[in-house]
Amino acid sequence: SATGAYTVTATLGGCANHTTVTVISACKYPANMTSTTTATTATVSWTPASCAYSYTIAYKLHSSGTWLYTAPILAPASSKLITGLVGGNTYDWNVKTTCNSTGTYSSTYATPLSFVTCNSVSITGTPADFNLCPAGTVNLSATSGFTGYSWSNTATTQAITVSPIGTYSVTATSGGCTPTATAT
Repeated sequence: SATGAYTVTATLGGCANHTTVTVISACKYPANMTSTTTATTATVSWTPASCAYSYTIAYKLHSSGTWLYTAPILAPASSKLITGLVGGNTYDWNVKTTCNSTGTYSSTYATPLSFVTCNSVSITGTPADFNLCPAGTVNLSATSGFTGYSWSNTATTQAITVSPIGTYSVTATSGGCTPTATAT
């Protein structure tokens, strides 16, 4: 039935008793939950639930039993940036909807989903002090374990030899992750 206030009248032996009942829609958790990650952050998103006043996100390291909770996010927001994560780890997350301003009418938490934070990439070089050989060459190597590499000089290998000495950056790829590092 439709939401709203209804008056119920019960009659017994000529006596009538009236009461008002308020029918509200069920407070449901949001649908279509997704996530995107970097090495230290995750943006979790969802399709807003009807009647939502706010949302609370719970997340944890997959191997941990301790859930962490965000402050409530007021509707109609449909995403939250989670910071302070550690690259290369699996995290579980879920969301619940609160449907009133007092927080007394809420959904349950959604079934937890998982995301994996990206590994970071770094550049090492020989000689270690790039300024030692201003007219020479330097061998630069990006962190191994990625499926692809794209250097600022258009090279696509894990390691490069560069001359002249200068600033070089690499973007590594693996899955949906594309961390970047720069060496001067």
